[in-house]
Amino acid sequence: MDPHTWAGWLFYMRLLKTQMGTASLIFTLMGIGLAFLRPPREGNGLLIIWICPPTGSSRFLSIKIREHTLALLPPLAILAAKGWGHFAAI
Repeated sequence: MDPHTWAGWLFYMRLLKTQMGTASLIFTLMGIGLAFLRPPREGNGLLIIWICPPTGSSRFLSIKIREHTLALLPPLAILAAKGWGHFAAI
């Protein structure tokens, strides 16, 4: 897949839906949103720094394989847990 097309740039985002499932991906994205809206926000920057290099560097690879997204799953899960953790404390 050509890394210079929209399909190449969005390949890994579409692959996350396949790997996680639609409901789980929506739940994760909502949790990430809550992690940035609710205090405390410390530690979120480090998780974003953890997400950015694999995402940025894998966009330019011409060979697209699903294993490249494995580095994204732990920080996404931690951010989602931080966001939903606010409701667990209530």
